[in-house]
Amino acid sequence: MSRFEIVDVRSGDTARSEGTVVGDSLIRIERRAAGRTDGTSLRIPGPVTTATGWPLRLAAAAASRTGDEFTIDVFDPVSWGVRAVQLRVLEEATRVFADSADLDTIAGRWYLAGEDTVEAWLVGEMGREGATWVDEDGRIIEGPVRGGLRRQRTAFEIAFFGDAMVLGADTTEQLEEQR
Repeated sequence: MSRFEIVDVRSGDTARSEGTVVGDSLIRIERRAAGRTDGTSLRIPGPVTTATGWPLRLAAAAASRTGDEFTIDVFDPVSWGVRAVQLRVLEEATRVFADSADLDTIAGRWYLAGEDTVEAWLVGEMGREGATWVDEDGRIIEGPVRGGLRRQRTAFEIAFFGDAMVLGADTTEQLEEQR
């Protein structure tokens, strides 16, 4: 991580925090809200990542095996703190996921046209429920998201268009013309 920006609109007032990593041991943070600007510097123990960046750090650590444990320093830009996150490889497996789709213009639905197979690791944060499947490039295949939701890698068309008829007939015709 070299810099970050957070915009918080929960309080009704927009608050913006920006941070920049300086060297390998300092983050400068500036927060603007309600017409005021506050700044601080936070010492960090070394390289840090964000809560969503740990899969890339895990992939960079080389091949993992079931039972391997890693400790990664994670920066929380909301609390302006760093915490050590302990991760454990729970399982290794070959995973298959949808990586391409085609449109059935008569039914108005996207269907699976191709799959990809990758080596993956099921990684869990020690002391927390749930685990995430991560491939060798650090990309998430499947896993939980806070609030009880799950994320799952799939073909772009299935993820973003799903049922083409919901988008309307014009959209379906435009998509077919582009092919």
